[in-house]
Amino acid sequence: VFIACGMQQKDDMFRKPKPGMWRLMEQKFNSGIEVDME
Repeated sequence: VFIACGMQQKDDMFRKPKPGMWRLMEQKFNSGIEVDME
């Protein structure tokens, strides 16, 4: 079983519920496929 944990040291754009990681994945690692959020 893989378990990952970490500590937040300051304001982090990738921490939930902020969408920073989603935006990064959508813009850089989605093979140019547009995501329909509707």
